[in-house]
Amino acid sequence: MKTVMRAALVAAAMGLPLSAASDDEGDIKYRQAVMKSVSGHAGAIAQIAKGKVSHVDALVAHAEALADVTAMVPAAFKNQAGVGDASDAKAEIWSDWAGFESRAKDLHDAALAVAEAAESGPDAAGAKLEALFDACKACHKDYRVKRN
Repeated sequence: MKTVMRAALVAAAMGLPLSAASDDEGDIKYRQAVMKSVSGHAGAIAQIAKGKVSHVDALVAHAEALADVTAMVPAAFKNQAGVGDASDAKAEIWSDWAGFESRAKDLHDAALAVAEAAESGPDAAGAKLEALFDACKACHKDYRVKRN
C-alpha cells in the first residue's frame, strides 16, 4: 500500500493523470514522462554514487522513487498509442506483451535492488546500477525504435 501511495504521489507531482479517458497524445506524453522519471532518478543515483555531487542525503529518496516509478512501466504502455513517428515505442511491445512485461519486471527488480542497497550508502547503490542499466538496454533493444 505504501508503494501505491508513493506512486500516486509521484504521478500527481509530475502532473500525470491517475485515471480518466485518454487519447493517444496524452498516453504518449504520460509514457514519456514515466520513462524520463526512471532516467532522471537513475541518473541522479549514478551522480551520487560516483561522488560527482554532494546530495548523498537524497540517495534513498531517489532510489525509492526509482523503484516506485519502475512499477508503473507496464501500465504506462497498456494502451497501444503512438506507434510510429510520434513515439519510440515499437509495435512489438503489444504483439509480445508477455516479453515486454518480463523485461519491465527485470527493470523493477533491479530498481528494488538499488533501493535496498541505497540504505547502505552510495557505494552499495552504485554497485547495483549496472544491473539496472542492463535491464534498460535489454528492453530498449527489443521494444524501442533506435533513432539516429
